[in-house]
Amino acid sequence: YYGLLVEPDDSGTAILAFSKKSFLRIYYTNSGELVNQEETLDLLVIHENTFHNISAGLTKDILPSLPPQEQSLSSSETGNQSFIQAGTGIATKIEIPHLKSLEDIEGRGSIVEAELKFYLNTLNDRTIRPVRDSLHLFIINQRNEIIGDVVGYNNQPTIAHIEEKDDEYNKIRYSIPIKKYIDDKNNAYDGDNWSLLIYSPDLTSSVEAFELFAEGATKEQKMKIEITYAIYDE
Repeated sequence: YYGLLVEPDDSGTAILAFSKKSFLRIYYTNSGELVNQEETLDLLVIHENTFHNISAGLTKDILPSLPPQEQSLSSSETGNQSFIQAGTGIATKIEIPHLKSLEDIEGRGSIVEAELKFYLNTLNDRTIRPVRDSLHLFIINQRNEIIGDVVGYNNQPTIAHIEEKDDEYNKIRYSIPIKKYIDDKNNAYDGDNWSLLIYSPDLTSSVEAFELFAEGATKEQKMKIEITYAIYDE
């Protein structure tokens, strides 16, 4: 006996997960001398024994077969696009190279401010609207394992908020301060292996999806990092 399949009837519906209070109730009868006694047996649904099948809805031309978690797939192999989708484990990894080149600037200076900015591609059906007002960023190592949250200098959560929303031109731009992340990355002994990760906070309980503009976008829509660098002497 392999188990039970719970499948929705109508198109556009989904069963994403079971709560910890979910159970299977079996009705049965015990034969008595005069009447049959009706009984029930409740079996708790153990999360570790459940499996949920959610497909990405992306063709092989758009998103080739994904490699194991410890490997990354460059956006140059996905049509210069980047994706986030809950349920399937699809997330966007952001690498920031050449930070050390700031040290080549003449004079003594430091980073005053740094912001990551990116646009959602709301013209595509793969971005399901309404979109979230905020998105969380995480720090990952070279094996794509989460090692921490992106936080501020007072350890407050740092969240990407919508900075610009233009319904007429379907523009939604997020912005998130990442100065502390860059400072920590430059100072940590293994900081060269750090990257940023964006994924849906409801990873296992929704099918929301986002498509980000990447290298193939216009200059305005490309993901970018704006750094303010102050020089104290020359």
